[in-house]
Amino acid sequence: MVNTTPSGPVKELFAEDPHANPFGRQPLKDLTKSLTINNRVLFTRDLFGGDNELLNTTLRTLNVSGSMPAAQPVLESLARRFNWMEEDKKETAREFIELVRRRYA
Repeated sequence: MVNTTPSGPVKELFAEDPHANPFGRQPLKDLTKSLTINNRVLFTRDLFGGDNELLNTTLRTLNVSGSMPAAQPVLESLARRFNWMEEDKKETAREFIELVRRRYA
């Protein structure tokens, strides 16, 4: 069995907010269609180094991952590659991860 628990510094990004409203976490059917224009701009700029095509490719990959544990390695790899642990990126990264979590809720 593969360990899907986040490790190292990125572990903090995957912690669920205990104060989050569970009723506000409606499942998402398609990540690509669920992002607002503002989300797209924010995520592209802050989390994907300005590479919109990488965001689109990632969304397609995450859409077909099948589960949050299967999507997690993709997210961890991106978090390390684009330094999502930097203070000015953490909140945006958590928001992106929460959207993926809702995809598999």
